[in-house]
Amino acid sequence: AGLVALAEQRFRTRPVATLGAMAILGAIVLSPIASTVSSFHEKYKFTRSERVVAALSAQGRDFTTRPGSARLAFPSRENTYAGDTGGLFPGFLLLGLGAAGAWLGWRQGERRLWIICLLACAAGGGLLALGLNLRIGDWRPFASLREVVPGLRTLRSPFRAVAISQAVLAALAALALARLASWRGNAGRILALALGVLAATENLASPGVLVPTPATPRTAWTSWLREQPGKRIVAHVPLSRGLHVSDYEIETWRMFAQIDHHRPLLNGYSGYFPSGYGTFQVDMDQNFPSDRLLCMMAFGMGVNTLILDRPYLEERRALFESDSLRGFFGPGYTDPGVVIVRLHPPPEACGAPP
Repeated sequence: AGLVALAEQRFRTRPVATLGAMAILGAIVLSPIASTVSSFHEKYKFTRSERVVAALSAQGRDFTTRPGSARLAFPSRENTYAGDTGGLFPGFLLLGLGAAGAWLGWRQGERRLWIICLLACAAGGGLLALGLNLRIGDWRPFASLREVVPGLRTLRSPFRAVAISQAVLAALAALALARLASWRGNAGRILALALGVLAATENLASPGVLVPTPATPRTAWTSWLREQPGKRIVAHVPLSRGLHVSDYEIETWRMFAQIDHHRPLLNGYSGYFPSGYGTFQVDMDQNFPSDRLLCMMAFGMGVNTLILDRPYLEERRALFESDSLRGFFGPGYTDPGVVIVRLHPPPEACGAPP
């Protein structure tokens, strides 16, 4: 869009200097964030596997279904159990108004360069959304882009690029509605308003069901933990019991509580997990508590504080009080919801130097 704007200005010095200055300013503002993120990616070798990216690349049929939350089920809604990439149909009226806007803009002839730009963006967004599912013979353009475009190897969900196409369709539709509003006085304005409202109504979606959330994360135990002296590195048990996104709902509450206690957490949810974390998480679900896992947490991860959900503790109390774990825990805090203990395994029990 910037290049199109400069072309309209015939690349005169002042517009080029203005746009260049804004680009430099943007780079200055973003470079600390980009460099920090980049360093973490380099350090931990974060990347997205082709299997994950292919699973989150759109397929042709995804453009013919509505989102699962759409109020209007024509065409049919996506099958949320079949995948996560469906529901990309933009709506009949938006498509029609977008096509009319492109035709009218081209026919008007004054700003055809912008029409070309918008149509190219609409097509480009759709092609990018196909991601690794777009093939030209044996060549996959998105795979080639991943090799040469900085940051693209970390992009997980190419199908979301369809937002570019949908935003451009709205701009083209606006051209059609503006032209219609200027036709035959009030009649044209009323018709443009009606079509705009209908186009919006066609794409209405039901709001998602929200979980009731307390007005504050502060509780008695988060206040106690926040006020403790020294460095506390916390593990909140149980960890998630599976690797599906829905299994991490419990970790959202851990992070919500962290807003108040401010202590570093072993828990959490992220687009990336450190290598081996999934295996460790499953191990925790199946075998915790054990001297092996407690030693790993204390000496390998620096954890010195355990927060145990009371029902979980009661379920496994016999294991926590076994002879093999005697001396692993120190007193801390208790209430009807959680028990907090200090974790300090005897070094000799973990094979660590005293």
